[in-house]
Amino acid sequence: MKSKFLAFLLSGLAATLAPAQNPHVHSTYFALTNVTVVETDLIHAKDSPAQFVQVFLRGSRKGQKSAKSSWKIVFTLLSTSDDAMFEFDGFRNLRAIGDGQKMDLGEMSRVFMRGQTVNGKEVFTSDGAFVANPIPAPPAEGSGVDVSSKGLSIPLPQTAQVRKGKTANKLITEYMQKTLTIDQLAKLAGSRYLEVRVGNTSIQFSDEQQTTIRDFANLLNR
Repeated sequence: MKSKFLAFLLSGLAATLAPAQNPHVHSTYFALTNVTVVETDLIHAKDSPAQFVQVFLRGSRKGQKSAKSSWKIVFTLLSTSDDAMFEFDGFRNLRAIGDGQKMDLGEMSRVFMRGQTVNGKEVFTSDGAFVANPIPAPPAEGSGVDVSSKGLSIPLPQTAQVRKGKTANKLITEYMQKTLTIDQLAKLAGSRYLEVRVGNTSIQFSDEQQTTIRDFANLLNR
């Protein structure tokens, strides 16, 4: 009886000492498709008069708790601006500098989208009409990005400098993605100082943002 009571106390203590999950990282199991998705919130990575950049990380795999199924990890960058910044070859290469160590992560895919207002809601569409699932890894609920038949609804803050009093009708968004290996993610997450570059765009992550990236990587390894 004493051993059972002690085990009960220890289990309660373990639960108390267990680190709380980062509120900016979400894990969801979709029973209908038997897929587990781990995703960060949108990270506001850059806010300038010329460009507003948001990024998020997404990992997905078959099953709820399956060591046999490997994660598909996608790094997504959403760049909103007046004009396209990643249109030409050579401007979509994803590079990272972690604690001074350079990493070439390869070329990102790109979907060009124009902004418009539909029934009072700002959406971004590809080629004027939203093409069904044009994105290799559509976002899950956690990111805040909403995919519908009307277009891609991206939470663009009213305070974003790129707005300059404009609505989405005067803006474009470039939806960029790159699949990462688990080793590449580990190097990014393990860095104290992390900078990411795509074309002429440079992003330096804050300590809090880097903690979110690190917690995302740790959740995939559980």
